Amino acid sequence: MSADRTTGADFFALSNVSTSLEGRLILRDVTLSVPRGKATVIVGGSGAGKSVLLKHLIGLLRPDSGDVFVEGQDLVDLSERDLVPVRRRIGFVFQDGGLFDSKTVSENIAFPLREYGERDPERIALLVKDALGRVELAGDGEKLPASLSGGMKKRASLARAIVTKPECILFDEPTSGLDPILARNIIQLIKRLQRELQLTTVVVTHNLGAMKEIADKVVFLDSGAVRFSGTLPELESSADPVVKEFLAAGQQYNE
Repeated sequence: MSADRTTGADFFALSNVSTSLEGRLILRDVTLSVPRGKATVIVGGSGAGKSVLLKHLIGLLRPDSGDVFVEGQDLVDLSERDLVPVRRRIGFVFQDGGLFDSKTVSENIAFPLREYGERDPERIALLVKDALGRVELAGDGEKLPASLSGGMKKRASLARAIVTKPECILFDEPTSGLDPILARNIIQLIKRLQRELQLTTVVVTHNLGAMKEIADKVVFLDSGAVRFSGTLPELESSADPVVKEFLAAGQQYNE
């Protein structure tokens, strides 16, 4: 792996992806790219298919048709075993955090290391300590999730995502359930780690403030199809009435 994670073109590419769940078409012929070393933000209304798209990027869901590539490798036909080395390169921060209630923060963060075969307790402790420090939770490792605030839970989930030193992190609604101040703190943390660790990041959000703060590229989904893909200035200057209506409604929601 190159020491410079910002080189190269696309980390992800989707080609003509369509997916149905419970008889309903969720993604409709989606074609898009996610540039390496950049932050791509996926926005759209409720039910637009944002979270479903995110799960395709790590092979948690398989499309009915089309292809999903990670740096040229098609995930669609890979077995669960063959997906393991791909998933090691990608961290995932779930909307609800996904922390294990019965494990301490440190044990939660160490979990993916052990899952991927790390057995050296000293190395595990060192990596966990580093991850905790990066998300400003040094000293909170022995706490249980139930004792954490909403913002601390988000930080612990992020620490777990970065502890394996991935090249990419996927975020599903990282500011969900947070007040505006905590949400901004999490946004700034994501932006800082993306820069410091040279990460490719993909963020699904309804928070237009997060989009404006983070995005190098924006993808707007409408009824499961890509309505817009481009830069933030291009989105904001779009003449598409659906895009304009979404931005106006989102601005009102976030005020």
